[in-house]
Amino acid sequence: MPYIKPAMRRFLDPALNELFQRIAEHPEEDVPGIRNYVITRLLLETTPPHYRHYSQALGDLEAVKQEFYRREIASHEDKLNIDSVRGQSEVAERKNESGDVF
Repeated sequence: MPYIKPAMRRFLDPALNELFQRIAEHPEEDVPGIRNYVITRLLLETTPPHYRHYSQALGDLEAVKQEFYRREIASHEDKLNIDSVRGQSEVAERKNESGDVF
């Protein structure tokens, strides 16, 4: 994450790690609501009441969404697609070997 200096990461990480530990103590089904609450509180506490700041906050959320997709979801989808293609190839090979369609 080149947009935040390493010193700031070291400053924030202990508090974030404590927050993550607290969240991990709750059932998985509670995590989406907790995550929503944390993000909403972060925005409410750090966004001055002015349209320009609201617009910037929405832009920040969009950037987070896109980075999360790029770093986590896209690679997960790529792996699933590779596994799916492998599975389809194996089925095609078995079909060719036996002549059966299943």
